Amino acid sequence: MPKLSKNPKQVVNYMFFKDSPKTRLLLQDDTLNMENLSNVDITGIRLDHAEDLKDFAFYIKDTITINPDESKRDNGYEGKIFLLVDEDVFSAAEGFAYFVKNTEFATIVGIKTGGDGITLGVINLVFLNSGLVFTYTNTLGYGPTG
Repeated sequence: MPKLSKNPKQVVNYMFFKDSPKTRLLLQDDTLNMENLSNVDITGIRLDHAEDLKDFAFYIKDTITINPDESKRDNGYEGKIFLLVDEDVFSAAEGFAYFVKNTEFATIVGIKTGGDGITLGVINLVFLNSGLVFTYTNTLGYGPTG
């Protein structure tokens, strides 16, 4: 995107977390700016399913900004850009598609994606008896459109 864009692009996402030992580990990272949800006024955020937040304890406002690469005088692309998506677009690729959608950087073509793009990543845990490792997302993410 920095090579293709002439203007900065920005999206604000809202992430919510339940209180758990794994979430408390995240709290130790001061760069995340995680806050107690009870201390934050979220009435100005569009939340289509705000009732889902009743069991959540923490909040992060995540602002993502992509700036153009201005290392060359002729930076930026003048043509049309299309992003192709389908149900196999998931995780980080979904996050990118959501960013593109909300900044109108490109025209999105395809069908509904697989989701899970507004998150801090996944948590890995091990079943004690079998030793099998599984992952899960600990984030309920909302974008600017709710």
